[in-house]
Amino acid sequence: MKKVSTILLAGFMTSALGATSISQPMMAKSGSELSGTLTLKEEGGNVYISGDIRGVKPNHKFGFHIHEKPDCSSKDAKSAGGHYNPTNEKHGNPGDRNHHLGDLGNLKSNKDGEISVHKMVKASSLEEDAKRSILNRSIVLHAGADDFESQPSGDSGKRIGCVVLTTTSNKAI
Repeated sequence: MKKVSTILLAGFMTSALGATSISQPMMAKSGSELSGTLTLKEEGGNVYISGDIRGVKPNHKFGFHIHEKPDCSSKDAKSAGGHYNPTNEKHGNPGDRNHHLGDLGNLKSNKDGEISVHKMVKASSLEEDAKRSILNRSIVLHAGADDFESQPSGDSGKRIGCVVLTTTSNKAI
C-alpha cells in the first residue's frame, strides 16, 4: 500500500500499511473556552478516537457526536449539521443494538475540567469512498449529557466544541 502524508492547515492525516489516522484541533464554540485535539485511527474495520479536551465544566457529562458536515465555521457549530445517520436509525446509546453512526455517547470531565477521550466507532472507516466513512464530517462536543432517548439528537444542549474531519482543508478557521 502506498504511503500518503498530507499536511493540513490545522492538522494532519497519514496512511501507511492499511492504518489511516487524522489529528485535528477542537475549536471552542458557543462562548466556551475549551481547547484540545482529537486523533482518529482506523484499524480492523473500526475507528478509534483518542485525545484530550481542557477547559470544560468539572465533573460533568457531555454529549459527543459525529455530525453530517465537515464545517465548524459558525459560532454555535450549527454549520456542522445534524447527527450523522447514514442508515436512518433512531438516536440511541452506542452500546445498544439500534443507534445511528453519529452516536458516540457521553464523555465525563474530571475535577480539573479535563476530558480524556477514548471511543470506538464500530464498523466505520476514514476512507473517503467507504460506505460508513466518517471522513468529511465533524465531531461535536455538547454542553450537556446525551439522554439516549430524545429524538433525533439526545437533548444534549448547545454545541461547545467542534472538530472537522477532513484531509483537504479546515473550514473552521
